[in-house]
Amino acid sequence: MKNKKIDKKISSIIRKVFQLKNNVGPKNLDQKKIEKWDSLGHITLLLTLQEELKMNFNVSDQTKLTNFKNILKFVLKKKK
Repeated sequence: MKNKKIDKKISSIIRKVFQLKNNVGPKNLDQKKIEKWDSLGHITLLLTLQEELKMNFNVSDQTKLTNFKNILKFVLKKKK
């Protein structure tokens, strides 16, 4: 997957999991800004990302994946 494709895929997954409108920008795809992104929402998001992107996250990684930017960086690094 190219970076733009991964970028769009991740933002789409976050919007889908938290039922957000498409016009919510990447800066706002953050656990601190999304009320539904609680502990259960976080687990749901991670499971969905793993399934859709066909990759696994270690427990130690999960606590860092709390916004679009960190998730994108992690996925790009893992895909190399």
